[in-house]
Amino acid sequence: MMFQLGERVQDLDKFSSCGVLVVEGAGGSFCSGGDLGLIDELCNNSLGPAMFCFMSSSLATIRSSPLVSVARIHGHCLGGGTEIASPCDIRLAHKDAKIGFMQSRLGIVPSWGGANYLASIVGRSVALRLLTTAAMLSASEAKDIGFVDVVYESDDEFEKFVSSMLKSGPDVCRAQKAMLNAIESGKEDNKLGLF
Repeated sequence: MMFQLGERVQDLDKFSSCGVLVVEGAGGSFCSGGDLGLIDELCNNSLGPAMFCFMSSSLATIRSSPLVSVARIHGHCLGGGTEIASPCDIRLAHKDAKIGFMQSRLGIVPSWGGANYLASIVGRSVALRLLTTAAMLSASEAKDIGFVDVVYESDDEFEKFVSSMLKSGPDVCRAQKAMLNAIESGKEDNKLGLF
């Protein structure tokens, strides 16, 4: 999964005419976390730091992409799955989704940048509570704290939401994202050049 995500992220430039990128898992879950055997192996050899850099870079690419990224959370979104959802600009969760930063139960910390994204989304104290308790949240609980933006009940409802984002066209979506990226990075000159 990690390698596939990295490959797909490298292909984002091919979709520069689009306005929205939907990040979703195949099958019954968004992402139920990393392969525990692989995580153990990576932590115990020299490949670990390289893999963590690879994933951090992939997720930073999603965040900085000109496309508005939407995480479509369904089923379980745990551990590494929450780190994949966190850099997305907007997170929608199915009403039955379960969400949790479970890394502390494994004696590890989110190492792909998820803690930084989480703190910017929900605030430092809520992020610290979620990280240290490894609490499992329902979709509505995740919405209540601000991690999830919208809880949806059906595929049709999700697709209507994404379609509503594109009503102004993909160019406007990309321009809105570029403006917010400039504000977030503190580049005043870029903010003014967008209008």
